[in-house]
Amino acid sequence: MKPLFFYTALAASLALSAPAFAYSECTGKVSRLYIDNTGYIWIEMIGGGSSEIPATNPNKITYYSALLSAKLSNASVTFRYAKDVTTCSAVNSDLMALWIG
Repeated sequence: MKPLFFYTALAASLALSAPAFAYSECTGKVSRLYIDNTGYIWIEMIGGGSSEIPATNPNKITYYSALLSAKLSNASVTFRYAKDVTTCSAVNSDLMALWIG
């Protein structure tokens, strides 16, 4: 009986913690890219919405290369943000991944 209770409690605790792993995604095409001499990157999307990548982000060069490629090839980009309440028409700064294509 004890293992059944343990596994039930474990399953319940994992189900309750699931919202902590939530994220949101916004898809569009890159309208403009801006990068300054400090490494700060600003992305504007066609139809509205924008993202910023701080100069302190260790992946900023990788993101910039992928975004520049998407801009030049007119490919769609899906931004994955760490927060699950992100509004796609707002300025978002919690970028955690990109999908290109």
